[in-house]
Amino acid sequence: MLKDAIRFSYINAKVRSLKSYLLDQSDYENLLKTKGYYGLTEYLKYTPYCKNINEGISSYDELIEIYYKNLFEDYVKLINSLSGHIKKLVYHLYQRYELENLKVILRTVCYNRPIEKTKNLLFPLVKYQTISIQEILTSKDPVDLILNLRGTWYHEPLMNSLYRFENEGETFPLEMALDLNYYKQLWEIVTSLSCKDQKIAKSILGVQLDALNILWIIRFKERYHLSPEEILNYSLFHGTYISKKVRKKLAYSVNQKDIVTNLEGTPYKRILSGINDPEISYVRLLQYTLLLVKKNWYKYPFQIGTILDYIFLKDMEIKDLITITEGKRMGIEDKIINEYLVHHLTLSC
Repeated sequence: MLKDAIRFSYINAKVRSLKSYLLDQSDYENLLKTKGYYGLTEYLKYTPYCKNINEGISSYDELIEIYYKNLFEDYVKLINSLSGHIKKLVYHLYQRYELENLKVILRTVCYNRPIEKTKNLLFPLVKYQTISIQEILTSKDPVDLILNLRGTWYHEPLMNSLYRFENEGETFPLEMALDLNYYKQLWEIVTSLSCKDQKIAKSILGVQLDALNILWIIRFKERYHLSPEEILNYSLFHGTYISKKVRKKLAYSVNQKDIVTNLEGTPYKRILSGINDPEISYVRLLQYTLLLVKKNWYKYPFQIGTILDYIFLKDMEIKDLITITEGKRMGIEDKIINEYLVHHLTLSC
């Protein structure tokens, strides 16, 4: 206990300080009531996002960029405050956004899309990038892009799946190769932690991987119409409740309803019962994870869970801010936007 208190005292104070700046439930309710980007901007001036808001904000895209810059600043603060395997873990979680940038660039190069439009779709990462955006954006073709990634972990999975792109003309196998390799590495980093840290990290990250796995399997089956064998190849091997046996049942399910039935023995069957929209299903799983994280937060503070809990809370804050912002942009009713919020609200009529 004393050893952990000494080990985690500084980062625990840092994380608790950062958590004090998170939005609360009333903020989401008030943001949902605002009108247009001007209303959002005016409200955010009275929140911790005020430091990033200036008078020149004139579009939804600028607001979204502010959200992400705020998120990435927090990631950098955490990475700078850590060392050893825990630092490596948090850095890898941060690197997920670089991976998403790479996938956007991959589509640009493979499908010959305009470079300038692509730049507007990239996450505004502030530090700790392992790839040169400018260099890979100028790649002549997919092979050239992959060669430009030599020396990074992105190179091998892309090279190994290049033949699929050449045969099919789609980036899907390339993107999935990156995703699967990323989550494989994530689990390897988790298993490199001490036994105590490993157990806590698996309990938090495992449920998040389960949620992602369920979403992917539903999409693979209903949107991409993949065979059960392909679904098994493209699903995640690790998690908390989705065992190898359950994964196989999910892969051979007929449809989403059947997938939910085959989640028997997990807490997810009850959560997803009666839901037909894959995206709503994912939101419900994230809501379940949010409840677990909030419960974890009040346990013994000097442990790795405090760090991972905060990362999830911050990620979900940004996700909900973007959901509200995009909903306002498209003129969607508040009650419909609310259905896609992880911080779901009880709205009055």
